[in-house]
Amino acid sequence: MNTENIFGRKLKQLRVANTLTQGGLGNELGAKGNKCFNKSTIARWENGSRIPDPETVKDLEEILGASRGMLLRAAGHLVEINPEQPASTQIDPAIVKHREDHFADLANIAKGLLTNGLSNVSLPGWTTNRSSHVKYLILNLNSDSGYDEITKEQLESQLNNNMAAILKDKDWFFRYCFTPHLKSELPEELKAESFFKIIEEQPYQLIESLRILAERKTFSGTCPVCEGWSRL
Repeated sequence: MNTENIFGRKLKQLRVANTLTQGGLGNELGAKGNKCFNKSTIARWENGSRIPDPETVKDLEEILGASRGMLLRAAGHLVEINPEQPASTQIDPAIVKHREDHFADLANIAKGLLTNGLSNVSLPGWTTNRSSHVKYLILNLNSDSGYDEITKEQLESQLNNNMAAILKDKDWFFRYCFTPHLKSELPEELKAESFFKIIEEQPYQLIESLRILAERKTFSGTCPVCEGWSRL
């Protein structure tokens, strides 16, 4: 028995939306050449005590006007993607919308980490004084030169401040969804490092990766929400 009964709930919603009774849906299936499905069979599908075979589920999708693969996924059956057909037409629109919202959340966190001027930081290299720490440039149109210098320690401090503001509202999402995506965009030598160590030792490399995520250019991480999603 399917304890979550995702398939049954979706099937009932679609049947009601198509103004079909359980018996009427059974008749529609019979008209497609299937063996006879009576009212009690449809009821067992909807209450989660039975799951129809994949071919029957495909017929249900066609009869009820469901997106290709929507009921197949809900029933736990494997869905084959046609590489010659746009993936967006083969995936449940609700899943597509969920994924788009998820990626937007990831991008918004990246933007949040880049606030207070960090999105404009650039790396000029060593200063003329070789004994000093590496300094970076941060855009400041009010200064004579058009920029200010900022040290690695100042970058670290500002990143931590921005992160603290985000963690107030998105602690779980940041740790378990955003961070895996961010790590996937970091240079290979940094991927094994802890997040806080990267902030302390390589803040500029972190900022460069945040810029990628903020623009939603790539999202190749494996967070628990989107693991297994196909790229559209």
